[in-house]
Amino acid sequence: MAKVSATKRFQTIFPTLEDQWGEREPYKERPPLQQILITLLLVDGKEGPAEKTLERLREHFVDLNELRVSNPDQLDELLGDRHPPGVGKQIVDALTGIFNNTQTMTLKWLMELDADEAFEELSQLEKFPSRAIGELLMACFSYDKLPATEGLLRVAERTDIVSPGAPESQALSLRRITPKDDRARIFHAFEMHAERICTRKDYDCPNCPVKDHCPTGQETLERLRLQEEQEQAAQQAEAARLKRKLERDKRTEKRREEATAKFKETITARSKELNIAVNEKNNKSSKGKKTGKKKSRARSSKNTAKMVQAPSHEVKSKPEKKKSSRKAGGQSKSKKSTKKSGNSSPKKKGNR
Repeated sequence: MAKVSATKRFQTIFPTLEDQWGEREPYKERPPLQQILITLLLVDGKEGPAEKTLERLREHFVDLNELRVSNPDQLDELLGDRHPPGVGKQIVDALTGIFNNTQTMTLKWLMELDADEAFEELSQLEKFPSRAIGELLMACFSYDKLPATEGLLRVAERTDIVSPGAPESQALSLRRITPKDDRARIFHAFEMHAERICTRKDYDCPNCPVKDHCPTGQETLERLRLQEEQEQAAQQAEAARLKRKLERDKRTEKRREEATAKFKETITARSKELNIAVNEKNNKSSKGKKTGKKKSRARSSKNTAKMVQAPSHEVKSKPEKKKSSRKAGGQSKSKKSTKKSGNSSPKKKGNR
């Protein structure tokens, strides 16, 4: 980005911001607390809608103390779509800061100070919106200098209108290049931008209307672009890894299926071989039984045929088997011996 003078840069950026956030109307005389609430409820720089919204809040809440202790999210719902989320919290923070400082809901003590002292006192309040501080000074204290608030100087530094440094020196440099009569409008445009887009953290450069003229915006967009490219590269690498893993898993599954199929074929073939062997064995045993029966039948028929053909006197009955035992056996032998001895003796006597 080519080097541009601070004045030309301001002359380019300020109209763009004013188109974005509206032109600030001239201030009206009102109490400090009411001015703070009107400032926070501005819509496009107009006080009319802010005054109507404030009247609606007064009807809903008993007093400002009840408004102070209200829930910010519920307050945002009550404000409606005309106000972005976060305005309710700004109102609660502003009223809480005032109450914590004096334990009362009034700023009468502030009006007894001069503008610089009032700026110092308001800047010390915790979470007090910087836009409310600057407009309170210019509206109620006739502050003719551009307030050196944190939001204004943050936008001026990021857009390279002022150089980094102490807030006092930055405010002095900004006052030199800004028209005195337009300081209320300038303050409103820069502070609204600091509050809604160019925040302290997580600033929204992609949606910034002056990103093309802002060095910080260009750097942020380049960083976001590189980050997006890295994320895309990481996503592509992850997608490629998952694809390779899927292909590898498919190959593994295919090999597993092939191995399973081959194993099943082996089992089937082995089972067939075993079945064939068992069947052959069974067939052989059954054939052997059949041939044995045939031979026995043939033998029996031959025997019967012989018995029929043989003469009756030649057919001898088989002697019956005698039941033998040790005692019976002994007795038979003795009887045989006695018979033999008895038969021989008388024959001998007769012969003689």
